[in-house]
Amino acid sequence: MDAEKIRAICMSFPQVTEHMIWGNDLTFKVAGKMFAHTVLEPAPVWLSFKTSTEHFHELTRSEER
Repeated sequence: MDAEKIRAICMSFPQVTEHMIWGNDLTFKVAGKMFAHTVLEPAPVWLSFKTSTEHFHELTRSEER
């Protein structure tokens, strides 16, 4: 997935704004609060989402099959 596809997905949500921060990084916000962040230059981590501790564990747990 490239930055333009990430941008299209994030911008499809209501009331989203995009901001260039920390040099060449793209951040998406709703009501002034960041919910997603991507780097525009190659890096080990290229997409991050902001979530609560409770939701982090829910979103990252792996289901046993």
